[in-house]
Amino acid sequence: MRKIRWGWILVAGILAEAVAVAFLVGLRWMHGYAAASAAPLSAVAAVAFEVELFVGTAVAGWWVARKATASPVLNGALVGVTTVLVYEILAFGQPVPHGWSYFFLHGLKVAGGVTGGCIAAWRARAPASAPVS
Repeated sequence: MRKIRWGWILVAGILAEAVAVAFLVGLRWMHGYAAASAAPLSAVAAVAFEVELFVGTAVAGWWVARKATASPVLNGALVGVTTVLVYEILAFGQPVPHGWSYFFLHGLKVAGGVTGGCIAAWRARAPASAPVS
């Protein structure tokens, strides 16, 4: 447990969720809705938000896992779990529908973190490129 970068995981999870909220607010603003509106997004905006959740959490997971001395995939996965926990803290007491999309979006966050950890592990194992002569 000492090789897990808890502080960086917390920072990366908060940053990834903050970027996701800012992106969602921007999408809602572009649709002419209030920031906290529950009005549905267009199909294109919904897909853009899903892609942002995955890619944003993958980048945050990679950022933490690239310096991990052991278990980079676990470090990345914990970034994804942290984003879910940050969302749950922010949404505490709010009427949030718990349909399939709710769980799908949280799954995207965790999968993004795992992907970032996998990329970091893969890059750490990659041999250094040979000099070109």
